[in-house]
Amino acid sequence: MEQATKTWSFGDPTGWVIACVLFLLWSCVVELGGYSISYGLLTMGSLDREQRAGRQTSIVLGTVVAIPIFFALYLTSLSGFFQLDLEVGQLTVRYILPERSMVLPISEVMNVQEEPAYKGR
Repeated sequence: MEQATKTWSFGDPTGWVIACVLFLLWSCVVELGGYSISYGLLTMGSLDREQRAGRQTSIVLGTVVAIPIFFALYLTSLSGFFQLDLEVGQLTVRYILPERSMVLPISEVMNVQEEPAYKGR
């Protein structure tokens, strides 16, 4: 007699992708804000110099601000697993962003104990 696979889902994969796109859009808005502020400040120039900074500097500064924000949101909200599949003798953990899966022997997860810790530890 074959034993059926038990599956537990933690959220909808489409919802996870939508959340990632929204976080990316929010980071782009922050990048545009950083770009506009830095471009305004850098193009003001100085009284003793006629040369002003170019747009590339502002783009780099805006990107340097936006990338850590996106990755902080990703690591704290979207990097966890979304599905568990329990089969005979193994547990498959499925991640969505990026899509990957990890197969663990059931003997490794039988003695799991809850410990308070920051996500990812």
